[in-house]
Amino acid sequence: MLKRFVIGLVAIAIVIGLGVPKERSCVISFGDSGLGGLLFAYDVYLDTNKDLEALEKRYALDIQFRHIGDSKHAPYGLKTPEKIRELAHGLVDTMQSTLDADYAIMACNTASSVMDEKFMKTVENKYGDIKVLPILNESAQALYDAAKVVQNPTTGLPELHIAILSTVATQKSDVYPKLIRQIHAHHPQQRLMELHIYTYSPEEWVSIIESEGLVPKLESEVSSDLYKMSQQFPNLNDVSAVGLFCTHFALVEASIADYFAQHFGTSPVLLSQGSLFSENVMNFVEWYVAQNSVPRRWWPQNSSMTITSYITGRNAPVIEGVMLRIDPLLKEVLSVITI
Repeated sequence: MLKRFVIGLVAIAIVIGLGVPKERSCVISFGDSGLGGLLFAYDVYLDTNKDLEALEKRYALDIQFRHIGDSKHAPYGLKTPEKIRELAHGLVDTMQSTLDADYAIMACNTASSVMDEKFMKTVENKYGDIKVLPILNESAQALYDAAKVVQNPTTGLPELHIAILSTVATQKSDVYPKLIRQIHAHHPQQRLMELHIYTYSPEEWVSIIESEGLVPKLESEVSSDLYKMSQQFPNLNDVSAVGLFCTHFALVEASIADYFAQHFGTSPVLLSQGSLFSENVMNFVEWYVAQNSVPRRWWPQNSSMTITSYITGRNAPVIEGVMLRIDPLLKEVLSVITI
């Protein structure tokens, strides 16, 4: 009996000596000028957390979402292209050097608008093959695909009416209309179908969101800006898809929907962006497991993903309050830290 006991202890010692498979951290980072990137990360989390936690359960893997919100310099959308480019490089540097990102998403349309070939080459030279993803192409394609063809009552010809709400800088860059026109040019019926794009840049939404969160003043500002937009574009009631192409604007999606319903009697698709990239994140993590030969666990382990948000400004309590108002269950998942 004693002999068997000793043999058992020796076996346990050997197992311990061999070591339990060491966990590998896989960090997905999201960069933005503040709350918008965290809303983006939250949407990705909602879409993927069950599948990602299942991977954590099977593999020696610790998947973390880390967000950098540069509220100190918000709003980016009122700055010059040169300053935005500088801030965008700063976000990339933080995601790579401070947050240790394995996969980084620039969850900011304004910053993504300056991530041209020269920008990406600089990032590649500095960080090698670490993936940094701007969000423009997928967003433009999704918005175009969401739009519905309508018949012009006068000519009888098919038309597409698309609206884009963005920051001033993103609107000035004209990046989204250019991408959508390129997509339209490859549509098999584009010669017969007229494309109408309406762009508008509310100037105060981001500042109010960052400083005060969800307050009545924000809803009033949304109504005021959409009225101004409707005065500028009388055909706004024909719009079938609206791109909320500042990630902060996802916070006022319900207010925008209410305005269209009450004033136009329509329900256009309101496209916020986080969920568009859920598949990208899932595919990357699966690739990461295979590429790094992450070992399976010896026994399944329950896991719970976390989201950590690092805020450069003094508004971390506002940001945390908004997120917990959206989803009180985030209290168990989300940490918001001032840096």
